[in-house]
Amino acid sequence: MTFRALMTGRRTATAVLVAGGVLAARRGRAQAADWPSRPVRVVVPYGAGGATDTMCRLFGARLAAILGQPFLVENRPGGNSSIGAEQVLRAPHDGYTLLFAAGGAFLATPRMQALSYDPVRDFAGISIVGSNGMILAVNRDFPAGTFAEFLAFARANPGKLNCGTSSFGTSSHLAPVMLTVHAGLDITMVPYPGVPQILADLIGGRIQLHFGSAADILPQVQAGTLKVLAVSSPARMKQLPDIPAVAETFPGATYLAWNGFFAPRATPAPVIALLARQVGAIAREPEIVRRLAELGIDADGGTPADVEATLAREGPEYERLLKASNLLRAG
Repeated sequence: MTFRALMTGRRTATAVLVAGGVLAARRGRAQAADWPSRPVRVVVPYGAGGATDTMCRLFGARLAAILGQPFLVENRPGGNSSIGAEQVLRAPHDGYTLLFAAGGAFLATPRMQALSYDPVRDFAGISIVGSNGMILAVNRDFPAGTFAEFLAFARANPGKLNCGTSSFGTSSHLAPVMLTVHAGLDITMVPYPGVPQILADLIGGRIQLHFGSAADILPQVQAGTLKVLAVSSPARMKQLPDIPAVAETFPGATYLAWNGFFAPRATPAPVIALLARQVGAIAREPEIVRRLAELGIDADGGTPADVEATLAREGPEYERLLKASNLLRAG
């Protein structure tokens, strides 16, 4: 083959590749322009009834009203959030199957167990909708009535207190781990399939404590079945001005839970951008801000870049907490 013929072949191949790329980009834009033209499925990798599920349904209803298609919430708990995440990745990456999950699905689960996917690599962040501290709740008959009394009781009874968690690696697990690390406590973590089961056993006295969201705990406090002793946020919660933050006793001892929308990374970029704009706008609506505040949640609505920055920033802390609880997998 002559040099001229070789160059001609290369130019032809390059033209074909460029044309293919242009056509693919045009198809992606066309699909995004029509999106959504049918119902969108949003998978929550936890049980129904918890704060994450509640937040997803709140934002899903607003997205449906704005975009004109149903956003159908589907609970798929199990595998420390991996079952739901795998379902989303197995579906077509066209924007019609999304994931709504907490930080633990991306920062804890892959550090605890081998997965068929890499959540940080294979998912694109859309927007974190809100964040919240966790509330240390005990049964109304628990002998301690203050956080200081709780610490004294826990130290006097090592290994005898059971803490209900929504599986390992979730906020309700890592918040008490944060406390045990800073306070030097020996507390047994007991995983449950969902928050309703935890609350039933906490109220019934079968477990002694739980770190839960305001949405889950405050109604029980108002009903007189539970009492709260501390919060994991950096400062006291507006809803609980008389309840101390753990950090007041142990400086730096904080844990903030957050939840947000994610999509498979191959999802068309215009779809992700549209979703991020809409979720961000919803998070600034006064009624949404008010309803989130009632749940003890601070509205966020940040950008995809904000999600990526959060994952990068929080990774080392999750690793530290999992190592302290002997859940960090080797390799």
